[in-house]
Amino acid sequence: MARILYFAIEEAIRDILKADNNLKDDMVVIEEEPPTNIDLGRWIGIYLERRDPIAGSIAAGKRQRLQMTFAIWCAASHMESVAQACQERDKLMGQVEIALLGDTNKTLNSTVQRFELGGGEFESARIEGGIMMSGSIIINAQQEATT
Repeated sequence: MARILYFAIEEAIRDILKADNNLKDDMVVIEEEPPTNIDLGRWIGIYLERRDPIAGSIAAGKRQRLQMTFAIWCAASHMESVAQACQERDKLMGQVEIALLGDTNKTLNSTVQRFELGGGEFESARIEGGIMMSGSIIINAQQEATT
């Protein structure tokens, strides 16, 4: 059975983000729920969303090219201001995109063959002690699974 080390890709994304000076002090987690209180500050969550085959198998079932979708959720909170929570979320999303685009060979530290940034979604919520605003950045990555 062909395989890809999905968690290693998520770790590579985390490492790229944590290596960026603008993000080094932010909480970056993999496959964890976000905090639900005002102590959130700035928070980044990395999630594997799906995988899809690309153009059939290669080499008699021993290799398979896959398209993977990862979502990077960026959240910021404020005790009372929606506008300030939104501004901080927007700043954080921009910093995450810049950090990811800094991977000039577009391989997420050599864990995928290539990646590109896609769209995303936005959410808002009242949390304990304030307001949380979040948005996602989609990473579309391709890799070849081998036995």
